[in-house]
Amino acid sequence: MTQLGCNYSQPLLSFLAEGEVAVDWIKLSREDTLLREVAECRSIRPALVHTLRHAGMSPEAFSQIDWDELNFAIAACRSPHVAIHLQSMAADWDFPVDPAVQDGTVARRVLERMITHILAAQERLHVPLLLENIPLGGSRGNLWICARPATICEALAATDTGLLLDTAHLRSAAWYLGMDPHAYALALPLERVREIHVTGPRLVPGEGLRDRHRELLEEDYALLAWLLERTSPAMVTLEYGGTGPTFERPGMTDPEALRRQLHRLKGMLA
Repeated sequence: MTQLGCNYSQPLLSFLAEGEVAVDWIKLSREDTLLREVAECRSIRPALVHTLRHAGMSPEAFSQIDWDELNFAIAACRSPHVAIHLQSMAADWDFPVDPAVQDGTVARRVLERMITHILAAQERLHVPLLLENIPLGGSRGNLWICARPATICEALAATDTGLLLDTAHLRSAAWYLGMDPHAYALALPLERVREIHVTGPRLVPGEGLRDRHRELLEEDYALLAWLLERTSPAMVTLEYGGTGPTFERPGMTDPEALRRQLHRLKGMLA
């Protein structure tokens, strides 16, 4: 049976203490508070560690990862795997890169760097590594090459990794690439899906469909139901709610919205 996970937040911990919701995993994604949150959650639920930086980072940034601390946190919270975004940004390179690049020499260099870092991470981690698909749009300068289904397929095959399929990222990338979300999903090796992330994207005027971590809408539930018919994930994780400045804005960690989503997702997975 597919299990249910959810972002760490104080409303979630309150609901769990009161028995108002049922989740199997608590997802931790803040590097700066990871060890504190691990200590808080370990007696409540096992936790999913999701703090590993993106695969296309600079070699200098990759060399600064504290693998001992990461493996300690993974073991302490009993995380069955850890994920890394199949992502590279223009700022990761020491020469100008057009974010819309999709082929050519630069695109090949991006893919080769990501594969190199993924293979190196696999050697250092004590649990399996999953690759997560990324969204497009926004100010971070995500390189479009990373979101192409062909790139995802090649990276998964070259590293023999599982796929963490994020539905908001899928919908955003498909929107910018001019693809139907279902066609985008079918172009991926769905048999490799080990976990699914769900949260609500939003259409931003003048920008496009952005990953906003908002409440799931009907189209999000419909896409998840469609994917569950075609995949066998160990868990589905709701990425709604959290801590820190991003999630302190209105509508980002609303307790009633959290409760509604968890109840509906639990019913879908049952």
